Amino acid sequence: MSKNLTLGWVVLGSVAFGALFLAINPEYSPFQGPSSDATKGKTPAAKLVAFKTDAAWAAFVEQRAALAREAATAYGPDILGSAPSDSPPPQDAAAPSMSPPPPLVERKTSVVADATNPEITNNQNVGVDEGGIVKQVGPYLLALQDGRIFSVDTRGNNGKIALADRMNVYTKANEGAWYDEMLVQGDRVLVTAYSYEAQATAISVFRVDMASGKLSRDGIFYVSSADYYSGENYATRIVGDQLVLHITSSLTPSWSDENAPMIRVGPYESGAKKPRGVPLVSTNNLYRPIMDVANPAVQTIVICPLGDTKTKDLSCRSESFVGPLDSELLVTTTDAFLWNGDENWLFYETGQSGDTWQTRCANMKAPTLTTLQPAAVFRVPINGDAPSFAPVRGRPTNQFAMEVQNNKFFMLSSWNNPNCASTGYGIAPQLSLTTIPLSRFDDAPAQIKQSSITNLPGAMAVPVVRFMEGWMVYHGDGDDITVPSGRLTRLDAKAPTTLYATPLAHPRETVSTTVPHQVTRLQPLAGGMLAIGQASSRDLSLSWLNPSASFKPASTFTMLGRIESEGRSHAFSATQLGDGRSLMGLPTVEYNDGQVRDLSRSASSTLSFLTMSKSGSFAKAGDVSMAQTKPNTRYKCEVSCIDWYGNSRAVFTGGRIFALMGTELVEGRLTDNQISVIGRLDMTAPFASTSN
Repeated sequence: MSKNLTLGWVVLGSVAFGALFLAINPEYSPFQGPSSDATKGKTPAAKLVAFKTDAAWAAFVEQRAALAREAATAYGPDILGSAPSDSPPPQDAAAPSMSPPPPLVERKTSVVADATNPEITNNQNVGVDEGGIVKQVGPYLLALQDGRIFSVDTRGNNGKIALADRMNVYTKANEGAWYDEMLVQGDRVLVTAYSYEAQATAISVFRVDMASGKLSRDGIFYVSSADYYSGENYATRIVGDQLVLHITSSLTPSWSDENAPMIRVGPYESGAKKPRGVPLVSTNNLYRPIMDVANPAVQTIVICPLGDTKTKDLSCRSESFVGPLDSELLVTTTDAFLWNGDENWLFYETGQSGDTWQTRCANMKAPTLTTLQPAAVFRVPINGDAPSFAPVRGRPTNQFAMEVQNNKFFMLSSWNNPNCASTGYGIAPQLSLTTIPLSRFDDAPAQIKQSSITNLPGAMAVPVVRFMEGWMVYHGDGDDITVPSGRLTRLDAKAPTTLYATPLAHPRETVSTTVPHQVTRLQPLAGGMLAIGQASSRDLSLSWLNPSASFKPASTFTMLGRIESEGRSHAFSATQLGDGRSLMGLPTVEYNDGQVRDLSRSASSTLSFLTMSKSGSFAKAGDVSMAQTKPNTRYKCEVSCIDWYGNSRAVFTGGRIFALMGTELVEGRLTDNQISVIGRLDMTAPFASTSN
């Protein structure tokens, strides 16, 4: 089952149209302009320019619609697609007005430590909170499960945890929505869902009474979008008091203002013929393509200042870019960075200059400006300053393949041509690191140079990668081993595993190391890097890589008969104890022939706890499991009953230890390196609340 099935059909349709578009226009080469030896492999000079007028935007849309009609005439009526504008369109074309977004008083981003909302989520960047399933508001832990918010008071009688409130986020039992992510800001709770009925990302807002932990509904707003769900990235971020969203809108021939990202405050009107709301996009903040692209989409970064604003008065701003459909998002405390490229760009180049895949594949030895995917990274300042961009080459695997340190943007690219493999002329995937000073981001930046790209050792189509201070560590050799949707695959791939550590200041001085197990997770920890993966199909191993010893593993610890059961980054949690040791928690299950977690069951995991000394030595601290595997018989899940983001987390806050497992929350205590249970709470027990 896939939440983003619709988007998948859009991608497939775009690929088909791209081939037809090139058949009609053989002189056109995506990303490169007209084919010639002078332009081949280069990113054309580009400038970030807004459409500025409704007529200019209408002419652009009509131009690509005309091409779609031409393709439909030549190849059949079911072909949909798009085309770029090679020159500015006439200014007198008729178009419905694209209303400007509401006025906004810009404010500078403020990122301060907030005792009300401790950062208990394993976020990529400190100060950038990512949507998750458990958050904290004052003394209350909030868990998102089954389309409901569970508010747990950690100051219960005799220090025991107690349920303070339980409230449905949804308003009707047959609602077609998935409630996946929760963010908190002050006493406010934001729950992100995708509503198939409204065809929009729905964000429900609640308030927590700081005295009682009771929840009250503050309102709801919608941002029109395709399904946001991703197996790797997260839909929402909060930086200070700013909510950050990314919306992709496919640019179909039937585009109208109704297709544009729109914010609608208030409940969805069922059966409405068209959405009501305020457009987020105006021609003043909608930018022309900066690279040639056969299948344009509108990529929009939405920023909503929350502050003390009531939901009904919410005013968001946006920056929108016409570009390829494929994208990845990185958010720092100051900027949103959006990588944008066409994942199928090699498909479109099959007919250039009479080349065959045999000769192309045979000649592709290492990443270069002609073999790496042309793309761009847009930079949108969160404080409201003007956007900019930088041309890049290659595609990041996910958000963790991008990083900003020391005023430089870094990106690990994996070059892998599926056409080479499918024709029997396969070559090993190639890896490279792109380094771009932030000062080079501009509205008209210089073209990228080969000197900005460092070829790296290793050959992985989908490398596991994490950055730490001054370094990038990645799994660069062997089979791709993933935990998609909680199901571990290829458990018997050969070990040991080669890892590489790249000094960001001198990437050519990359060093290699090995660990005696597979690697499915890399996690910065205690000034080094933690590598986690199966030692066999039955046993889970952890190694801590010591940067002071060329990233050689200080030690390796194996948990016999355990398998890591959740693959998302938030599943891992860690804290530092008073004596300098690290305490970590990880969802695991017993070995059961590799069928780790079936999404149709959304089975809860056990939380396995371990400690690590300052020298990198591990010790098992015990497991915490659910007291019961089924909720209370009177409890019923009605909406959002598949846990796409998992449901088990270790939580460390205020010197206390908690284990969330589905609808059960357990408090533990560490004594003599052993976790003992001191409190349990079944959150499905009968409870008098406004909605449960």
